[in-house]
Order: sequence, then structure tokens, then C-alpha cells
Amino acid sequence: MAENQAIRMAPAPKQAYPQTQDSYNPPDEYLQEGQQRCKSLRTLRPETQKLIQERFNRQVDLFLAPRMRSNINQAMSSDEYLQSQLQLSQKQLLKPHPMYCDMVIRSHTGRVNSVSISPNNKFIASGGKDGILRIFELATGKLLKQIALIRNKDLKVTLDKYYNQEIFCVKFCPLRTVSVVACACANQIVFVDLQLSMGLNLQDTKLNTRNLLNVDVSKVRPNKGWKWECLQGTVTNETELIVANPVASEIDEEDPRFDNVKYQLNHNQKPENVTIYTSLNSDVLLRIHSPNTINQIDFHQNGDYLLSLSNTTSRKTNLSIHRLSTGQSSNPFAKALPIQSAVFSLTSASLIVFEQTTGFSFNLKTLVKENEFHPHIKQIQKCAINAATNDLVVSGSTGAVALFRFCAGPESDSRNHFSQIQTACVDCRYNLVAVGGEDGIIQVMRIIDGKMVSCIALAGHGVKNQIGVRGVAWGSGGELVSCAGDGTIRIWR
Repeated sequence: MAENQAIRMAPAPKQAYPQTQDSYNPPDEYLQEGQQRCKSLRTLRPETQKLIQERFNRQVDLFLAPRMRSNINQAMSSDEYLQSQLQLSQKQLLKPHPMYCDMVIRSHTGRVNSVSISPNNKFIASGGKDGILRIFELATGKLLKQIALIRNKDLKVTLDKYYNQEIFCVKFCPLRTVSVVACACANQIVFVDLQLSMGLNLQDTKLNTRNLLNVDVSKVRPNKGWKWECLQGTVTNETELIVANPVASEIDEEDPRFDNVKYQLNHNQKPENVTIYTSLNSDVLLRIHSPNTINQIDFHQNGDYLLSLSNTTSRKTNLSIHRLSTGQSSNPFAKALPIQSAVFSLTSASLIVFEQTTGFSFNLKTLVKENEFHPHIKQIQKCAINAATNDLVVSGSTGAVALFRFCAGPESDSRNHFSQIQTACVDCRYNLVAVGGEDGIIQVMRIIDGKMVSCIALAGHGVKNQIGVRGVAWGSGGELVSCAGDGTIRIWR
């Protein structure tokens, strides 16, 4: 074979040298021992790992022009890092709790003093300065009913006793077989038939409601100065006389008397505008009249007993217990006490009563004091009891909240102090505690191992005429309903 015909072997191709893009991800043969691949050069050093985020935060700070210097670039030690991670994990354990305002209801013309949620968790009852009971749907906020319990009227003479009349407290009956709402209107307790189903069919609910509120006047025994206005008639304590009442009439019986009084004009040359009560009708089936203004009511869990607190003087309060089935009213205490709040006990036939700085449980059978409670709060405002765990929560005027586990005294198991703002309302359910203050902020806490741990502060209510949050109520689904002096009702989820 000729020399020029010999087979020449082609040389092996050489691998190209890494270019600029390949230098960030070199082949395995170019990697040295102890190194690994990385996405970018800034991941090689720890101080440049958050370079893009820090640059973005700096641009945001320059754009917003903050008044305080941000310390996001400060170095954090390992102990501080572990402590921050522990706090984050603890906050996750506090959930679920209300996080945001789902709905704002603006139907009231004045401040809203009280809200209550029905036992089937479908309806909301509210009352306030305008004297109108309003029923809303919890899921949608739709207004279902408006019942005027106190109405304004142009009278011809100035009557001081008719001024400043409003709905102070609203409570649903805890029974699901009836649809009854009790309202504390000035010096009256008004029982309203909503004609809504709470679980049974509507016909059975209406029948049970009529049977509960149709009190037999022959059995009614009111206290001194009290009066029961029933469907069958009116019973007073002074004369024990039953006066027939023309029921099923929408005509105000006060109209003829007021029409005969001469006009007395105000500074605007118009008749004086005062408030009067509406009579019994298809919605209002029972009225209990008190000689003093009633500022708080509460149902017993069996739905037959109702307690009321009425102010006799600026410092004294009269506590009364009413039984609807027999029409009897009684005073467990011989004289008026400086009572701030009271609730029924869930485990025994007793009352839990709180005065200005201390409290006690009063047995209704033996009529003796049993346990004492010392929350160590300067001025007690409200108390609430948890129906599930029988925990007692007490709030004060200086922003302090005390917890009594299983209603056991005398010392409180936990005490939190948020601010110097006065707490106007408190409610407790499912190990969650909600406290509303005069600054319009609602503090939500969870009870864990006998201690109250703060979850979140819900802000949104306005303050009008130095009046903030007036009432809070928990729903069975974890919803929180609140009302305030700005005339709004908010639903938190």
C-alpha cells in the first residue's frame, strides 16, 4: 500500500474551556475538593444571600421616608434567633382566632349598647340609643326585623322621666325551642317574640314561645315597686289588683292623655321631643316594669330564670331574679349593694356577684355566701363565664383582666394588664376571651394551661363622644361580633 494511502487517525476533540456562563456551574472535573455547585456567586458568602431583599427594603424605606431608623440589617445572635423562632411557633399554636373584619353593619342611628347571638348561631340581636331592636342574619348581615321598643314622640310638656331612655342590654334565650329576646329598656325588661325558627319547625317554635311568655296573672307575685304587664293583664305589688289590658291593639294608650296637655315649646319653637314606651303587641308579649333603670340582664342556662341589675343610687344596685314560668320576682339580698356585675353559675344553684374590688358566690337555696374572689383589680366593670369550661373572667376599669379557672377562688390564676383604657365589655367562649375597651380596640386572648395569652388586637371601631366598644359576643363557629359607640356592628372572623 502506498504511503499516501495509509489511514490517518483523527485526534480526539478537546473540550472547550468554560466561558462566563459556565464559570458559575463548572463541570465536575473543574470542581475542587470540598466545594459544591451554587446558583450564583452571591450565595457563596452569607452576608450577600439576602442582597436583593435588602436592596428592595432600602428602596421602600427611601420611598416611604420613615421617621424611625429601621434596624433590619443588625446582626442577630443565635440565642435571639432561637427566641424569635420560638415566639413564631407559639403564635401558630394560638390559632384559630379572629383575624380580620369580615363585615360592617351600619343600621343604627345612634350608639349600639349591646349585641347577642342566637343559640343556633344564625341571628344577631342588637339594641342601642334609638330604642329599636334589630335582628340581623349572621352569615350575610341582612336586616331581618326592626321592632320599636321605645319611640320618640313630640309631646306638649317637658317630662324629665322620659329623657335618656334607651336599650341597655340584649340577651337571647338559650333554649332552641323558643325564639325569645329579652331587652333591658330603661326601667323595663321587654320580652320579644321574633317568630324565627331556632331549630324546630316554625309552628312549634311559636307555640313554645307563647306558652313561655303567656304568664298566668293569678300566679304573678312581683316585688315591691315592680309591675308585670302580661297578655292577660297587669299586676302590681301595691294593690295586688289585676287590670285588664286591651291586647292586640297597636294604638298607644298614652295618646289621649298627652293630647290634652298644653304645648310647651323648646328653643326652636317646636314641641319637646321625648320618648315613651310602646304597648304590648304581636311582637312584645311581656313587660316587667322596675322602679329604677335596668342596666344588665342575664338568662340562666335553663331559660326560665332571668337576673336583672337596676341602679337605685349612683353607688347602690338592686339585684332581682325573675322566673317566667310562675311569674315570681325575688330579691336574694335584703338591701342594695355596690354590685358591678353578676352571672349565674353553671354547676350549682348559685350566683356569682362582683362588687367594686371583690366578688363572691351566693347560694340561692341556702341564701349564704360560699366562695370569695379576689381578682386584685382596682375597679371591676364586667364579668363573664365560659359555658364550656366553667372559667370566670373579670375585667376592670384600668385595662386589667383576671381569670379564675373553674370558678375556683379566692385568688386569680392569671392576670393580664394591657393599658390604662377602661374595659367596657368582656365575653368568653371556647377558651377564647374578648375584651373591648373605650379606645375602640378589642383584645383577643386564649386560655392555655390556666394562663391567658394575648393573640391579637382587633382595631377598627371608632370612638364617638368618648365611647368605644360597648359589647362583644362569641358565636359557636368562632365568630366575634362587636358593637361600639360609633353606631356600627362588626363581625370578625
